[in-house]
Amino acid sequence: HEDDEKSMATFQTELQNYYMLPFALRHGLRIDNSMGAFCLINLLAQNKHVNSIDIPFLSNHDAFHRFVLGLDGIMSCPWWTRQWVIQEIVLPGNATVHYGKFVAPWEMFAHAARNYEHHRTNCCESHYTYLHWNDIRLLEKFSRMVMEIDDLRQEWQKILKDNASLVL
Repeated sequence: HEDDEKSMATFQTELQNYYMLPFALRHGLRIDNSMGAFCLINLLAQNKHVNSIDIPFLSNHDAFHRFVLGLDGIMSCPWWTRQWVIQEIVLPGNATVHYGKFVAPWEMFAHAARNYEHHRTNCCESHYTYLHWNDIRLLEKFSRMVMEIDDLRQEWQKILKDNASLVL
């Protein structure tokens, strides 16, 4: 969405300004790690390569680590392990994820997870040598959890489509 692009650009500017300050002056300022996590998910969903050109904050290890921790905070919510997640994500034609002030289509999460796996195992695997092992572990956790749910969702949507064609 256009507003999301503007929010991401504003966030990127704020992030750059934050890291330009001397460490002592950053003390009272905060970075919204959840916003960073949603920016990361959005960029991965756009099939961006895992490098500092396509994902600019990847060049700043502290920022990237914070955003991965923000992503882990999202993925550590009890919602992901509830049985109702099947009903909420798998069954509807369109599903939406709500987290605090953030709202995103389920497809953004699914595309991000699948693209991460593709890039991780193919074209961008050398970039993972620059990432901290715990950040990689948390990104893989995100990908695995989302793909498990999305696999069920895709199976269900296929069943619905197949049954609809039988009725016609």
